[in-house]
Amino acid sequence: MISRREIALAAPKAEDAPFLPTVNATRRASESDIADIADKVFAGERLDAADGLRLFQHPNLGDLSLLADHVRRTKNPDPRVTYVVGRNVNYTNVCWVRCSFCNFYRTPGQEGGYTLPQETIFAKIVSCVKE
Repeated sequence: MISRREIALAAPKAEDAPFLPTVNATRRASESDIADIADKVFAGERLDAADGLRLFQHPNLGDLSLLADHVRRTKNPDPRVTYVVGRNVNYTNVCWVRCSFCNFYRTPGQEGGYTLPQETIFAKIVSCVKE
């Protein structure tokens, strides 16, 4: 966990970013293995791949949320949060690439492989547009 002292030292002053006192007020633990990354985040520095891996492995979602919210508020001070809903119409599961990470595909001619008819594909597209 990021300590209150570390956040207070790393964070800009409250008058520069009025949302940060909330971050300081919600801290509960005294130690963190990502304090150096928090310093970078509060300083507006870019994180590297090693930082990303450490954040991925960090068990405290609260710490991660606070850092992410700080970046979001810095880049977009508007209090409104938006998101994008990604839609993907899977018209077939037949694939010859054999990616090591995919457990979805079937090779051509393999049992369980499918290709949807055009009517079904278009119905799925219409459904995505309406949602």
